[in-house]
Amino acid sequence: AELTFVRKGGERFEASVSVKGFDDEAGRKLSSLIIHDVTEKKKAELALRNSEERFRLLYENAPIGITHIDLNGIWTYANRKFGEIVGYSPAEIVGLSYIDLTPPDDRDVSIELTRKLLTGQVDVNRERRMLRKDGSTTWIRLTARMLRDDAGTLQYGIVLFEDIAGKKRAEMALRQSEERFRATFEHAPLGIAECTLEGRFITVNAKLMEMLGYTRKEFEQLSVADITHPGDMEQTFNQLQKLVAGEVDTYVTEKRYLRKDGSFAWVNITTTIRQSDGQSRYVIAIVEDVTGRKKAEEDLRRAVERSFYLANHDTLTGLANRAQLNDRLTDALNYARRDGHSVAVHVLDLDRFKSINDTLGHHIGDLLLKEVAARIKAHIRATDLAVRLGGDEFVIVQTHLAAPSAAAVLADTLVQELWRNYMLEGQEVHSGSSIGIALFPDDVDDQDQLIKCADRALYQAK
Repeated sequence: AELTFVRKGGERFEASVSVKGFDDEAGRKLSSLIIHDVTEKKKAELALRNSEERFRLLYENAPIGITHIDLNGIWTYANRKFGEIVGYSPAEIVGLSYIDLTPPDDRDVSIELTRKLLTGQVDVNRERRMLRKDGSTTWIRLTARMLRDDAGTLQYGIVLFEDIAGKKRAEMALRQSEERFRATFEHAPLGIAECTLEGRFITVNAKLMEMLGYTRKEFEQLSVADITHPGDMEQTFNQLQKLVAGEVDTYVTEKRYLRKDGSFAWVNITTTIRQSDGQSRYVIAIVEDVTGRKKAEEDLRRAVERSFYLANHDTLTGLANRAQLNDRLTDALNYARRDGHSVAVHVLDLDRFKSINDTLGHHIGDLLLKEVAARIKAHIRATDLAVRLGGDEFVIVQTHLAAPSAAAVLADTLVQELWRNYMLEGQEVHSGSSIGIALFPDDVDDQDQLIKCADRALYQAK
């Protein structure tokens, strides 16, 4: 029996008691008692029970799967978490072989590794798939080793299973995302580049290489400054500094990039900054080649300007034509009315022009008209207007006259200049000019009448 005894002084202790009856020499019935103090033994047993309980709770509530496997590869214990991972209850797992939970296409590798494990040749640490009760598979990280007794004899194996299905799904999603990004990056119809915050190229796609003519290796030695047109350099770096400083999230601009062959391409660039953990990491630029559009816009602008020029200028002399005369004269008179100054209209034609045309030919006549136009333009102010109405008839609108006599001064100068001989393709040609002048508002206050008055004055002059 195990009994509790009380020592002198009241201290209690546990003891194991063995009792045996016997007769002494006198024939009396006696008992012998052997009392063994087992207090320390009891403490050790209690500590062992407590330890085993703690380990049991640890095993059962561990966030990883824990199993024991015997020397034949049969599971003898499985905790609750491992049951959740493979879809069995712990009781269902006990008695199963590791092969029962191995997908068919993984069994050859698992058999070989398990053989080495069970014979103590290796510890195992690897990622593999497990076959679940419902036939699906899941990913685990497995760590296994064999335990030995004090004599070194193999006893059983302990195997830890970490559920990494979520991690594998994330890796797969990341891999697919990267593959999609890489496919988009490489095959996008737009140029794409990743750059450091200082503007050095990290990587570029095929379209940008095709656009600018550099190889991928050459791009790795370049910066944004190296391919930016000098005229766009200041704007580029101002925008990049604002982006890196966080003043803007993105910017879109049109600029010129220098190609490897020295030509330049107009591009539309959308630039943003990639951040991680609140820190700016690198710059992403999406580049669209708009050279064709820019050229079309420039061609259209030139065509519009040319069309406007032709609509308002004489094609032979480059002077204004009748359409521009009407508009400019209207404006000049409106300003004169507002500011109270005078405007003079000079109407002139050339002497002997028909004779020159008939005797020397229209070509010489055209050269004469061009020279006349050049002499007229050389003697009027930038605010004045010279017009060819047709044939040999010209009009000059002289604005902001200080006094009416200023019109006579210009007329005298032009008569003298146009009287000088002309040297046209080796031929000396002599002509002259008659000029009629009408003043606003002294002579008339109406635009049409002003020109008619100048025409009458010209008739009188001739």
